[in-house]
Amino acid sequence: MSRMGEIEAMRIEWYAARMLPLKNAGRRTAIVNARHETYTDKAGQPRKRAVAGTGERMFVHELLLRRAGFEVFLPCRKEWRVTDRHRKRKTLVSYPLLTGWLFLGWPEGEARWGKLSDMGIVQGVVCDAGSPAKIKESEMQEMMRRWGAGRLAPEHHRYLRTHREFEVGDTVKVVEGPFEGFSFDVIDISSAGVSGLLQIFGREFPADFAADQVEAVDTWHRYIDETS
Repeated sequence: MSRMGEIEAMRIEWYAARMLPLKNAGRRTAIVNARHETYTDKAGQPRKRAVAGTGERMFVHELLLRRAGFEVFLPCRKEWRVTDRHRKRKTLVSYPLLTGWLFLGWPEGEARWGKLSDMGIVQGVVCDAGSPAKIKESEMQEMMRRWGAGRLAPEHHRYLRTHREFEVGDTVKVVEGPFEGFSFDVIDISSAGVSGLLQIFGREFPADFAADQVEAVDTWHRYIDETS
């Protein structure tokens, strides 16, 4: 049975909760259930480390709440980001869809507010008339169906400049090469590059550029702060 199916069978009371910032702000995620290998450090001492590519990466707040016995749903979006500065290859990285917020719950009829408060990681929950607002089960199921696998960024974003991604029809500007400073509307995007119609002396000319030669014009508003 899927995770969503298990939750549906149990009947969970769900609430929207705002998390307190982590004391170690630089560690937003942790890897769990990874395979480990033994190696010898520079001092000749045996050590253990996680095998690259194994395990599941989870957000720390989500991990702590799950280990304490709470049900957790954390809607995410997935963006193409460079995770290896040497290879400069982009991979999909998850970011919370609602920065600082998640949905948590427990079996219907139980009262776990005291346990939740004792954990010291929750700043508060959404309330209605001074009481925690329970989210309808149908609404939670719909969110899980819609966001359970994460909202994927378009495939072509992996070729574009980070935080300067764009779509067909958007206006972009050339940032490198002999046409630097020119702007044009995108008519095609592929792994080979970006195509558009460049206006020169009042006439339109078809032009092709490498993906890293162009960037979107004014796209800051598309992004949620990823450092929160």
